[in-house]
Amino acid sequence: MRLNVRTKLLGGFLVVIAMLLVVFGISWNGLTSMAAATDFIVHEALPEDQEVRDLELQLALQTELYFEYAITLDHEVLEEAREQTNVILEESAQLEEQLAGEPEMLQLL
Repeated sequence: MRLNVRTKLLGGFLVVIAMLLVVFGISWNGLTSMAAATDFIVHEALPEDQEVRDLELQLALQTELYFEYAITLDHEVLEEAREQTNVILEESAQLEEQLAGEPEMLQLL
């Protein structure tokens, strides 16, 4: 079976177009899965992570206040540390409510 030049060219272009469609489909699938992963990180993982970091920062501040009280014996500093304790307890309770469905994150808390 002898094919003329026109048929060979059309066949070659059709093969290239088919390969482009396959590459397009694979790329589209990869992009949509990447978009879903990015959306999860930005809207769910980062806010929870930020709240945990804020809680760690407040714990460090509270520790600093207790050290300052131990050095100066200033009762105002002690009261400030106790107020900080109340804030930490409230925020940790809120964070526990937010992470109720994620036992591994609660374990870290």
